[in-house]
Amino acid sequence: MVVLSVPKTNRKTRWSQCVTRIYQAGLVYPKTAAAISHLETGGWNGRHTIVKYNNWFAFKQNSRNYSSGLGSGGYCIYATADASIADYKAYEKQVIERYRLNSEERYQDYICQTYSADRHYRKKLNKAIKTTQELLVP
Repeated sequence: MVVLSVPKTNRKTRWSQCVTRIYQAGLVYPKTAAAISHLETGGWNGRHTIVKYNNWFAFKQNSRNYSSGLGSGGYCIYATADASIADYKAYEKQVIERYRLNSEERYQDYICQTYSADRHYRKKLNKAIKTTQELLVP
């Protein structure tokens, strides 16, 4: 069984800690990353299988080799949430370079077209950005 690496605290504190970890990871667009993670994990809800897998971005099998295995539905299992964040960082860098996405808006456009089949992903992402921005500790 994989150890859940999301702190067990009240929801707002847990969310704030998760957002802070993402912002401290040195990502190009941490605001977008925090929102994606919030959406894909249901607010880092420990009952979600992908959170139990430490998979903060709902990644499926890929060639970046940060995961330690595969779980149900082909979702990556990570030893720690930090490994999941590192995988996202590599993904972000790869996408930005490959498609020359030189602004966060262009990066979000790409994400909304490819990351999820949900046609309302842009609206949900914008709402998640607002939610996660409010959690940042000044």
